[in-house]
Amino acid sequence: MQRENETKTAALIIGVVILILSFWHISFLKVGIYIGCHPMQYLYYPFFHANILHALLNVWTMLSVVFYCKVNPLKFIICYIIAVLPPDFCLQSIPTIGLSGFVFALLGSVTFCFRHPVRYIIQILLFVSAGLFFNNVAVILHLWCFFCGLFVSVVSTPIKKEGK
Repeated sequence: MQRENETKTAALIIGVVILILSFWHISFLKVGIYIGCHPMQYLYYPFFHANILHALLNVWTMLSVVFYCKVNPLKFIICYIIAVLPPDFCLQSIPTIGLSGFVFALLGSVTFCFRHPVRYIIQILLFVSAGLFFNNVAVILHLWCFFCGLFVSVVSTPIKKEGK
């Protein structure tokens, strides 16, 4: 319980920081990740968003997952690492910003928190595929992060015994 509260506190602090930074207008070339960007940009691109709505949706989803599924600090940190270390094939020539890679890693990592994990995975994949209809949505990055988070969920979820 104590560890889950630490994660909730960290998520709330991160959320406040992101919302504050969403009012700071900075060139996405300086904070986004793209092919050939500075390596430090990988660490802080999740904290910057295109606008307040983008930030609100990402923060709301992060907080919902952390509070509903009781994410522990280790899983939280692993999901951040997944988001900030994407392979080159996930990058675009234009900057990618936002917390959504981290959010999709979290969504994957809590798959077995739900009663019907297969239905949950299908719903997430349908949601990700909706990004194909919008400009500048990093669909490949979202899929990568989700499947990496799903792998974390598979290896960290104990197998339930039938019967006793």
